[in-house]
Amino acid sequence: MSNTFCPLPWVNLNSNTEGSIKLCCNIQENFHIRNNERELNFGIDSIEDIWNGNYMAFHRKQFLEGKQPDTCSVCWNLEKDNIQSPRQVACDEYKDINVDTISLPTSLELRFGNHCNLQCNSCWSLSSDKIAKERSDLIDQGQLPDWLNEVWQGEKALVKNADFEWYKKDEFKKTFKKLAPTLKKIYLTGGEPTLIDENIEILQTLLDAGNKHCYIALTTNLTYWNKEFYRRLNYFHNAEIQISIDGIGEKNSYIRYPSNWDHIETNLQRLRNEIQQHFIIKHYTVYSVFNYDSVKEIIDWAYEKHDPPRRYIWAPIICSAPDWLSIKWLPKYLREEALLCLEQLDKEIYKDNRKKNAWFEYGISTIKTYLKETLNDVEENNARDRFFSIMNVLDKKRNIDLQKVFPDLACLN
Repeated sequence: MSNTFCPLPWVNLNSNTEGSIKLCCNIQENFHIRNNERELNFGIDSIEDIWNGNYMAFHRKQFLEGKQPDTCSVCWNLEKDNIQSPRQVACDEYKDINVDTISLPTSLELRFGNHCNLQCNSCWSLSSDKIAKERSDLIDQGQLPDWLNEVWQGEKALVKNADFEWYKKDEFKKTFKKLAPTLKKIYLTGGEPTLIDENIEILQTLLDAGNKHCYIALTTNLTYWNKEFYRRLNYFHNAEIQISIDGIGEKNSYIRYPSNWDHIETNLQRLRNEIQQHFIIKHYTVYSVFNYDSVKEIIDWAYEKHDPPRRYIWAPIICSAPDWLSIKWLPKYLREEALLCLEQLDKEIYKDNRKKNAWFEYGISTIKTYLKETLNDVEENNARDRFFSIMNVLDKKRNIDLQKVFPDLACLN
C-alpha cells in the first residue's frame, strides 16, 4: 500500500448527531456521504445504499491509487506537522486488511443526538442541546458582535433543520440489528452518551446477538453515573472508557461548563472500582489556550488516580478549531515557555521510570512536537480578539469570570 493509504473506507462509518454520515469522525463537517446531491442519513437509508454508494467507492479508489482526497485534510495537516494522524493509527490497527473484499462495516462511530448536560467551550450546538439553547437565547437578545451573530445564526439554522432522534427510526434499528453479530468495534459519544437510554439498547442488541467480543469505546464527561449502562458494559470482553478532562478543579468547570469537579472525581473512583480491571481508561485533554501551561498539573492529578495494573492513558487532542481556542494566537514567548516546561518534565521529573510513565509520555511528546511547529507561525491577533470577545459574552451569560480562573490568560487582553 502507498504511504497515503487509509483502511477506514473498508471497515468504518461515522454518524453525526443528526444522523448524517461521514467516513470517520475526523472528516470535516461539510463532507457528508451523499447519493448524487442528496445527503444520506442512517435514519432513512439502508446500510447497503450507504456502504455501496458512489462516495465510499470514490474514497476506496482514491486510496488504492495513492491519492490524498480533500475530505481527509485533517489527517494530511497533522502529518505535515509531524503529528501522528488518525489515518496512521488506523493503518496500524488494520495492517492486515483485505482490500479485495468489501463486506459490510465492522466498525461504527455513533452519536445519538445532541443531548448533553454541559456547555464546553470547545463544543457547538450540534453536539450539545444546552449550547444550542444558550446561543439561541444570546442571539435573541440582539447584543452579539456581528461576526459572532452570523456564526451562531448558522448553527441555529442547522439545529432547526436537524432530526436529533434519527436513531429511534426503524431503518437504523434494522441496520444495527443486521450489523450487530459481526461488529468488531463500536464507539459511542454524543452529546453525553450515558444520558441517552438508546446507548443501553445498543449494548443489549450486541449481547442478544451473542457478540461479547465487540470492542466498546465511549467518550464521557464523567459528570453522570448511569448504573445500568456500566452494568451491561461489564458483560463485554474488552472496553475503553474515554474521559474528557481539560483541567483540574475550577479550571475544568470553566472550560467544560458547568461540570462539577467533585462528581467527576467520585465517578472516576467508581470506574476504577466497578468496571472490569482490564478495561482501559483513556483520559483525553483538549489542548488549547486554556491549558497550554497546565500539562504537569493535569498529569500529576492523573498520576495520583492511576491504579496499575489497569491501563490508564493520557492523550491530548490538539485544538485547531475553532481558531480562537488554538494556542497559535498566544505570544511566542508563552509557547516557548510551555515547551521549556515540557522539556524539563522529560529530563528531570519523570526521567527515572520510563516504563511506568509510558502512559503519558507519548502525550507529552505530541504536545512538544506541536509547540515546536507553532514557533514558526505568526501570532493570530484576530483569533485572540475573537477569543476575548466570546469569553466576555459567555462570562456574562454564565455569571463566571475568566479573570478569576485564568488570570494570566485574561491579562493578554
